[in-house]
Amino acid sequence: MSKFENEVTEQLNDITLNGFAEEEFGSVIENGLWTGLVVNTEIEDAPHAVIFEDEQGFVWSHIYRTESEARSDFNYNFETYEEAFHPEAKFA
Repeated sequence: MSKFENEVTEQLNDITLNGFAEEEFGSVIENGLWTGLVVNTEIEDAPHAVIFEDEQGFVWSHIYRTESEARSDFNYNFETYEEAFHPEAKFA
């Protein structure tokens, strides 16, 4: 059993490990989840994506044809993360 959802997710993970995530938040060490936004990849089956890794090292992704769809999903996940781990931020 692989820690990656599929081959495309493994390729996206390589991109993020090389420092090419457009944006990211979270920490598998601090709160058990890391999330990254990857746009304009050279992967035909994944031009834009949101990639996730949990504290057990499992990696999965959501693939999008447009950057705006990927950013929308990323922003939704960021807002959900902030509500769960930094609820005081909405009062700032």
